Amino acid sequence: MGIESVGGSELLVEPVIKEFRYMFCFNNFVQEFDEQMLTMALALYRLQDAEQIIFILYTHTRSFSNK
Repeated sequence: MGIESVGGSELLVEPVIKEFRYMFCFNNFVQEFDEQMLTMALALYRLQDAEQIIFILYTHTRSFSNK
């Protein structure tokens, strides 16, 4: 019985440690998530701006070639 109970308690230690780590690091996780969301949003805006610039250049280039 002693060996079985030690084995069972060892199986519980890792999940408990992970849960404590999660509880104490939650604010850091949220902050990192917010930073990554901001980075992705800025990248999306840059991509959209580049797309608009390419469209404008393409439109102007076609109008010059048709003259």
